[in-house]
Amino acid sequence: MQDANNVAKSLKDEKHLQHLLLTAFQQSISSIVITDADFNNGGPHIILCNAEFSRMTGYDASELIGQNPRILQGPETDRALIDKLKNCLISGDFFHGQTINYQKDGTPYVVEWNISAIYDDDGKICNYVSVQSNRSAQVKAEQERDILAKALHDNSDCVVVTDELGLVVFVNKGFEELTGYSSSDVVGKPPDFLMLSNSEQQPPQKLEALESKPISIDYRNYVVLRKRDGSLAYMTNNVTSVKSDNGQSACNVFIGNDITSQRRQQKNLEHLAQTDQLTGLLNRHAGEVVIKNAFNLSSSNNSTFSIIIADLDYFKKINDRFGHAVGDLTLTRVAFLLKDAVGNRNFCIRWGGEEFLIVLMHDLLPEAKKLAERIRLKVENLEDELIGRISMSFGVGQWLSTESTRDLINRVDRALYEAKGAGRNRVVIAH
Repeated sequence: MQDANNVAKSLKDEKHLQHLLLTAFQQSISSIVITDADFNNGGPHIILCNAEFSRMTGYDASELIGQNPRILQGPETDRALIDKLKNCLISGDFFHGQTINYQKDGTPYVVEWNISAIYDDDGKICNYVSVQSNRSAQVKAEQERDILAKALHDNSDCVVVTDELGLVVFVNKGFEELTGYSSSDVVGKPPDFLMLSNSEQQPPQKLEALESKPISIDYRNYVVLRKRDGSLAYMTNNVTSVKSDNGQSACNVFIGNDITSQRRQQKNLEHLAQTDQLTGLLNRHAGEVVIKNAFNLSSSNNSTFSIIIADLDYFKKINDRFGHAVGDLTLTRVAFLLKDAVGNRNFCIRWGGEEFLIVLMHDLLPEAKKLAERIRLKVENLEDELIGRISMSFGVGQWLSTESTRDLINRVDRALYEAKGAGRNRVVIAH
């Protein structure tokens, strides 16, 4: 009696287990199909499939049972992959692959297969179980990502992508060609090491400032890149801060447009606009800006500056006797001498005709007078084979906090004319 009870209980447990397995099979979120192993008579044949497989293919189970899985294949199905699949099935090897299948209504989809053989008690293959998934959405997303990556990579502009930590994760060919750095040189590093912000003197711009920006906002800034060879590239930089669905910073995208040649042209134009074409010194317009800046600087920090106005003596006679070409050459030689004597921290300006103005930043009157005297002696010793010796007269003055720049210039100009009236070739201090 006890043995009969055990047998009954065992049968009940087995039925329960079979029911449990069948329920799990039908309710699985994976698409599962089971076929026989009969390659004759148009096989193998589908003997069982779950609801998810029917949903994926668009066929009811009743339409699939007894059919060969080839019912799902079509023109874009990879025939070489199918041949490989068949060989794996016959040999009993596990198969993994991906190709195009077709739903009942003809819609293609990307199917991923994982197929295993099932063996009977005699060790022969009796069935195959295939776990499948529709990867169309993922493949489409990957294709779109690849297209975007190629578009970014082939873009002639400079493209840099950094992660949420500000480290470079991607640079394109445009970046490599512009900077001379390869992707392997910069990926995993912050890009600050090659960025100079707005000028060579300013520290690199900190990219972390983007973290305060709202989701997906664009803005433009101006950056200077130091290239691998040490030269500079000037760029306008479009910046996009990309954030994830939860609002966390995901990455920053920088698209830079190289404006180095435009900037060079602009600088050349600015130089031409500020430069006297004959002597290469600053012209009067640029000189007025220099004096105004010196005035503003001295006014704000309680310092001072000095100016010298110098005029070539008897220059009209040189033009009248030897011609304007000789006069121009004389002006050029004197301008070179003045610029050399003044140095880089001060400014030498062709004020008009044969008149020059020198701005001495932060220099007091005694230093300005000494410089004017040194220049006077150098000009006096500048003998020309054709015209002989020449000379200059000088007015020197220090800015007073109670006067305007115009007052200062008029005061020094009067000192110059005093030097002219006193016999020329001399330095007179403005009172």
